[in-house]
Amino acid sequence: MNFVSVGDLSRMFTLRNSNASLRSDIQRLSQEVTTGLQSDIPKHLNGDLVEFSKIEHELGRARAFRRTSAEAASVSSSMQAALGVLQDIADATGGNMLSDTALAVNDSLKLMASMAASHLDSAISTLNTNVGGRFVFSGSKVNVPAVVSADDLVAQAQTVIAGAATADEAIQRLGDWFAAASGAGGFSDTAYQGSVGQDGEFGIDASTKIRFTYNANDASTRKILLGLTIGALVSKGAFDGDHTAQAAMMRAGGGALIEGNAGVALVRSDLGVTEQVIERSSVRLDAMLTNLQLERSNLIQADTYEAGSQLIQAEAQLEALFAMTARLSNLSLAKYL
Repeated sequence: MNFVSVGDLSRMFTLRNSNASLRSDIQRLSQEVTTGLQSDIPKHLNGDLVEFSKIEHELGRARAFRRTSAEAASVSSSMQAALGVLQDIADATGGNMLSDTALAVNDSLKLMASMAASHLDSAISTLNTNVGGRFVFSGSKVNVPAVVSADDLVAQAQTVIAGAATADEAIQRLGDWFAAASGAGGFSDTAYQGSVGQDGEFGIDASTKIRFTYNANDASTRKILLGLTIGALVSKGAFDGDHTAQAAMMRAGGGALIEGNAGVALVRSDLGVTEQVIERSSVRLDAMLTNLQLERSNLIQADTYEAGSQLIQAEAQLEALFAMTARLSNLSLAKYL
């Protein structure tokens, strides 16, 4: 008949509790040795968590501002790159469309018009640049592309010049349509899909907010799109058979491209100032984060030498407990006698 004494049962619970306590100590001390920080912060600070909570709050704010600052930097960098591409397109295409040599021969005129049509598609793709799910040239309507597709834009322009008797009349209609204010039924209403009068805003630190005031509805952008659209219309057959009218269209388009290119250069200069503001804010935030992390570390840092010594002692105690448990489990009356 098996019999378990009260003493044996008490010993079993004592060994089990000692085992659990030592394992918990080893886990805690291992964490402190690894991280160099206290595992039980309230106990270490004697329950006074005011300063610690303040540092944690400031760290959270600084990290949030740093993420916003990084996003703003990404947007501004993407806008600069896109505007650079737009300028390259306007510069190269505008010069060709103004070349009397290229326009003198019908075949070369057609080639220049076809290139303008191709560049129109590239320009619109550039203006519809998406950074992290954000269309950067759409103002505050970041969830929609800034401009309709090149095919849709050309189709709208064909409707605008339908019935125009001369190249001058067609050029005037297109110029008025692209320049029309919001609400007048022009480019701003039917081709531009972003916000009007509402700019994308970023709070990059506690005292600084920046706005990206440039969007695809800017006058300089519309000039570039006007010039490329005119070339695309010629490539689609506008005033086909009338070389003089097509050459006049191409010259007007080239002039619009040169004018728009100059405007974009000014926009890029303003954007560069915004990039400097973002960079200075990022440097301040990085310094703030470093200081706050040092303050936090100094407040809750652990003595790794002491924790390491206690860890070795706890491991030795656990090994001794295992040895004693194994010895006790092998005891029997027969071996004792």
